[in-house]
Amino acid sequence: MEMTIDRKGLKLGIKNGFGFREFQEKYGMDKEQMQNAVMVLYKNNKDTAETLLRDIAKNEKKRVKERAKQPVTEYKGVPISEIKSMSLSEFMTLENDDESKEEIPGKILLESEIRDLEEQAVKLETERKRWLAKHHDSAEEMGRLEEELESLREKIVTLKRKYNNLAERDAKIIEKANEALEKQHEVKAELEEKRRKLDEMLKIVICAYTDGAIAPMDESVTVNLDDTGADTLYQELVNREECQELKMREIRALSKLLKIVENSTLEFEVVCDTAEMEAAYHALAVSADSTK
Repeated sequence: MEMTIDRKGLKLGIKNGFGFREFQEKYGMDKEQMQNAVMVLYKNNKDTAETLLRDIAKNEKKRVKERAKQPVTEYKGVPISEIKSMSLSEFMTLENDDESKEEIPGKILLESEIRDLEEQAVKLETERKRWLAKHHDSAEEMGRLEEELESLREKIVTLKRKYNNLAERDAKIIEKANEALEKQHEVKAELEEKRRKLDEMLKIVICAYTDGAIAPMDESVTVNLDDTGADTLYQELVNREECQELKMREIRALSKLLKIVENSTLEFEVVCDTAEMEAAYHALAVSADSTK
């Protein structure tokens, strides 16, 4: 009757030197069934299961060797005592009878070792195929990566060529920009010069004379000289410190001059008859600007 083996029975059997033959005799399971049973018992620990199966295989080899060392009591199915009483012709008949041939000494051990080696060879072949399958997967992945790398290399070459072309074009752009900037500086300098000349052309030079007269230096220039408020300003200037060294008509000329400049939107360049009048004008003009 087939029995179900548990972990305790398995380990106890191994400890007692059970091989696959002994486990089969006790539990009714052949070698393959025994191997499956052990894998099920330790399904969550494959390493332990494989270790236990190796221990059973070792015990099996020991048992086979022990059986091979047992005393021979018969030869080819005939008791040794009978063989001793046989004649030479009877013994040769037994020796040549193929149908009665028995296992030669050590054959059982050799066959067991062959079976073990065959199983190892099958397992190793399975393992080799498993590793080759992984190698095949790795080779395919490396092939894909190599294709990607080649594609990236081509892209890098293309991008580098585009970059170099763009850099070369940009260098020309910068050169043009620098040329434009240089010309811009030249144009601005010329513009400032033209504006200065225009200001000089538009600037009207008016003269203040010691007799009190105010008139453009260029007699051909016609301009409205509005001196509104000059009388009131004159009364203020009489008492100003800046005018203490001037004559009364010079002070009146300054009051007209200051009001003409103040009342006009034109730009005037003022020239006075004397250095004293011009100094007083500039001092009064600065003072007037600071009080605005």
